[in-house]
Amino acid sequence: MSEQIEHNDSSTPTEQGGDKRRRRRRRKRRNPDNTEVSAEANESGGGRSRRRGRRSRGRSGQDGEEGVALPNVGRKPRRRRNRRRRNAPVAGVARRRQVTRAQLEELETYFGKLQFELVDSLYRGLGGQPDRVTEGDRLVQLTVRALTQTKRVAAMLRAMHERERTALAILIQCGGLAHSEEFLNELALSLGGQDHDWKKVMLILAGKGLVFASEEQDGQFFYLVPDPMVEFLLAGLEAELSVPIFAHEEIKVREESPFCPALDFSITTLITYMDQRPPRLTQQQEIYKVHKEEMDAFFSQIWKSGSDLFHFHVDFLMLHELVELHGDTVSVNREVVEEWMNLDRQDQRDLIFRSLDRQFPYAEWVLWAVHSAKGEWVPERPLSALYRRWNRGEDWRGRLHKGAYTATRSNERASWSFAPLVNCGMLELGEWGQEKFYRLTPRAKVMLEPAEDEGFTAFYLTPSFEIMAPAGLAPILLFRIGEIAELTG
Repeated sequence: MSEQIEHNDSSTPTEQGGDKRRRRRRRKRRNPDNTEVSAEANESGGGRSRRRGRRSRGRSGQDGEEGVALPNVGRKPRRRRNRRRRNAPVAGVARRRQVTRAQLEELETYFGKLQFELVDSLYRGLGGQPDRVTEGDRLVQLTVRALTQTKRVAAMLRAMHERERTALAILIQCGGLAHSEEFLNELALSLGGQDHDWKKVMLILAGKGLVFASEEQDGQFFYLVPDPMVEFLLAGLEAELSVPIFAHEEIKVREESPFCPALDFSITTLITYMDQRPPRLTQQQEIYKVHKEEMDAFFSQIWKSGSDLFHFHVDFLMLHELVELHGDTVSVNREVVEEWMNLDRQDQRDLIFRSLDRQFPYAEWVLWAVHSAKGEWVPERPLSALYRRWNRGEDWRGRLHKGAYTATRSNERASWSFAPLVNCGMLELGEWGQEKFYRLTPRAKVMLEPAEDEGFTAFYLTPSFEIMAPAGLAPILLFRIGEIAELTG
């Protein structure tokens, strides 16, 4: 029988017939007593019993003994591989920086319009080898791909000298555009040194393809940083672009206010007060003294008498026509107020920032610059220098569009005071010796970091039927309460 089985195993399908399946050779199984199961032990079953040995597991044996019943555990679990699971393939550019195809096409279109020498310098500065590229379109494609790789841009900026990185950061703070002679004076004023030394630094940046030059008129021109490049340079110049911070225990806060609610809450409270107690105006368009004193007494926790914060609230109501003049009485324009209350909170903040810009230009920029200190004090000198560069950058941009290339020295040493933002309750002023420092007030923090919800929606009703509306209540709910109850303070 064993010879017959061996003969059957060694036979081919052609010999056994085309309809028979090929048998696979199996290992000999062992009994519990470690004895091999031979072919002679399965004479009754032949080769079929060897194939179906696993299926007969758990049945009673031929000698009358009952077999062991094993539980069904389903599929045999696979062993975990030591290799990392392979992810889906991603393009090289998208792997390094998430840039859409439309942005890539925009960058290629922009750099395709530049001169070949400018693209060559930029690609060389990013660590490329433009000598090995003969076609201009291919050079533009490689330059865009290298520019979108964060690591290559960061490596290029790290390899630069500190003076070069600082000069490039100041040029970006000016808006990426600056008059050549006046910008050298700005660098000398901010960092010291001579103009000819900074001129060499700008030539080095131009050799790396990071700074371009406009057309020249009478020996004067403008330095330019292409707008599409600024986005990719910000991450590597974060330390040079941020304002310095300062911390000391002996810094004294001037006029610290214990109660500083959000502007939308105080504006809604003032609207509700004027709706219930309309003030009257004199012939000089000023509020009567009696009404003004009553209003100052009611809002004594928020502002002082005659403060800029009060005038800011009144100007905001007048600017957006939330109140209107009927004869000599100021009344609330309910249609506009309803529209204001139902606006999105982001739109409300945009309108408030617009009013702040009327009080102090670039007020929102200043608040965001101080906000980057994360609650620490910001010295006045670097903040004033940053504000000066913003103003000079806007002036240079307007002169470039007008074609005014003549150098001027009007704003070279101009200085600004941030007192309007302090008086409006947006900045806290700290003093230490002769130095001044600034940080955000809770009112400004709420403006820049608004909560996800619209404010509190619960208020308290006392046994004497008085409504206690906490600070931070939703403005629309506060206005609705004012329609059925009288404000008492």
